[in-house]
Amino acid sequence: MIRHYSICCLALSCLAMAAPSSRAEDKPEPVPKVTAIVPLSVPQGFSGTVRLRGIKLKEATGVRADGPAQPDEIGIKEKKDAATPAGMEKDPLGESEVTIDLRLAAGFPAGPMSLSVLAGGLATAPVLLQVVPSARLQEEKEPNNGFSSAMKLEPGQSVNGLINGQRDVDVFALAGKAGQPLKVSVTAHAAASLLDPLLTAYDAAGQQLATMDDAALTARDATMEVTPTADGPFFVVLQDALDFGSEWHSYRLEVALAESSSQTSAVSFSREVWPVLRANCVSCHRPGKMKGKLDLTSMAALVKGGKHGAVVKQGAPADSPLVSEVSGDEPAMPPEGEPLTEVEVAVLSRWVAEGAVDDTPAEGLGTRRPDQLPLYHALPAVPALAFSPDGSLLAVAGHHEIILHRGDGSAITGRWLGNSPRIESLAFSRDGKFLAACGGAPSEFGEIQIWDVAAGTLVRSIRAGSDTLYGVSWSDDGSRLAVGGADKLVRAFAADSGDPLMQCDNHLDWVFGTAFAHDGSKLISISRDRGVKLIDVASGHLIDDAARPREPVLAMARHPQEDLVAFTGTEGKVRLHRMAPRGGRLKEGDDKEESAVREFEHMATPLHAVAFSADGNRLACGGQNGEIRLFLTGSGKREATIAPAGGPVFTLAFHPIEDYLASAGSDGQVRFYHASDGHLIKSFASVPLGGPDSPGVPMPPVK
Repeated sequence: MIRHYSICCLALSCLAMAAPSSRAEDKPEPVPKVTAIVPLSVPQGFSGTVRLRGIKLKEATGVRADGPAQPDEIGIKEKKDAATPAGMEKDPLGESEVTIDLRLAAGFPAGPMSLSVLAGGLATAPVLLQVVPSARLQEEKEPNNGFSSAMKLEPGQSVNGLINGQRDVDVFALAGKAGQPLKVSVTAHAAASLLDPLLTAYDAAGQQLATMDDAALTARDATMEVTPTADGPFFVVLQDALDFGSEWHSYRLEVALAESSSQTSAVSFSREVWPVLRANCVSCHRPGKMKGKLDLTSMAALVKGGKHGAVVKQGAPADSPLVSEVSGDEPAMPPEGEPLTEVEVAVLSRWVAEGAVDDTPAEGLGTRRPDQLPLYHALPAVPALAFSPDGSLLAVAGHHEIILHRGDGSAITGRWLGNSPRIESLAFSRDGKFLAACGGAPSEFGEIQIWDVAAGTLVRSIRAGSDTLYGVSWSDDGSRLAVGGADKLVRAFAADSGDPLMQCDNHLDWVFGTAFAHDGSKLISISRDRGVKLIDVASGHLIDDAARPREPVLAMARHPQEDLVAFTGTEGKVRLHRMAPRGGRLKEGDDKEESAVREFEHMATPLHAVAFSADGNRLACGGQNGEIRLFLTGSGKREATIAPAGGPVFTLAFHPIEDYLASAGSDGQVRFYHASDGHLIKSFASVPLGGPDSPGVPMPPVK
């Protein structure tokens, strides 16, 4: 789970109480953006029109296609105002639409084609139009809003369709075979549709077989596997989860044979049971946090059981607490959060019934570096980015990888794969020779990666603890690295060997940031526990609180020349403090502290990111409401306001030489703004979309 989600409830409550963010004259014009595309797929050899709606599209001057081949024809046919679907808000959807003429050759490569609209001198973020072999793609046939009028589908087929209006449903009939699972998936939200799909499967008697809303915490599309219990037809019903619908609620529904050939095939502990335990159980039952003295992170630990004895009785699911505690209408476990799904409980039950066989591979369980570069069909949220000291490179966090862009955002120059599925923080050494990244896999491991920038090779991987690491920082001389973690610890390591140098356990909650004093003798750490700690690096002992803020602290930046830190959190205030002991309050009831320098203008939204310019004269901050503000460090005066452009902002970085600021966050776009006035310079995708032929090293060597 990403750390930004952990404060969503608080973020929403703060937003509800927020005052108007700034005067209208302070806000730059909104940038062009595509919010929906119809249709989502076209066949090879397609000749026709494609419609896009969004923001400022009536200013469109052209359209661009990126992919392995170019269309025979592409151009703008019409621009006009776009009607707002019933019950929906106009502002986030945009006010205009553009229709393009598109013609593809019969042999045009199948796969995603990236489309961008050029408007107002800017290119919109790309949206994906899927090109499908014509034999596989069908158009939805209306009416199909009931079992009697259901549209027939076969495995291997795809359907382009629309949920046309409020409370509309589309029904599809599939020929089922007993015990043969079919996979039904719908693509909509991830491919720029207004549809939030909900899938439900029924047998011929109308009994529900399966249902699926959001496939994951951050993914609104739906995929489900249906295994008929008898030969004959069954039905799949597709609708909007909120009962909206319009000409922009498009989808692509696909049916395929599931990978498993039979429900009677043996359940795999490593491939099926372990993922269920990892997602639902190991956060409370792992080394370092063994509730009930039960560890579920390995087969050996599971067999050992906990303080109440064994949790698995081979062949007897009903007598196995691993199954019984998560079963029933009101399961005892997990004590918080959503209960396990029926499918997940069934996996555990079948595995125990089949004898609880251990098939753990020789290399062990858990997350590891993939064999191939990730393939992105939608832009992921970006938790971290960093410029190299000479400004030639911009490092961006991806899934299991770091993506290296040119410093001007013109191209991707490298992709570096690692073990950590999530990179939470990036930092170049002061001489630019090395790039440090930290992250890990929740409830599995924390990791620091050290990369040789010139060679593009992983010099060292440092494993630390059993949970994600945050806020990596270098000492000025490049000899040491520090990190915080979800395990509440602050750690320091020798960069040349990876040996641990120091560990401090004075925080009570996740530690999100660290920073060395310029002489390397002290270290500042920030935490969700409302702590800003000053630590002696040599001993790991707490010197004092450097500040005592009232709110959980989420982000921190060190001044590039002075021993000053700016930090911020859920209250939306940026505070500047000396890297020195707090020194107590000046007088009873006074919030000021001796280490305090100044407090910047309140933003009334949780802030996830703060950054100094290379000379330290400017400071930028951004957060949950998407707005970014630029301040003068010396006076605290607000210099510019950047209006929200793509959802929450998670990371900011000033270019070390040029006058611009980079930002990224929930929508996966990297944006460059003028650092002096906040005007948008350019916007580009954080990762390559839609194809495997992107630059990089598939498996970088480890020295």
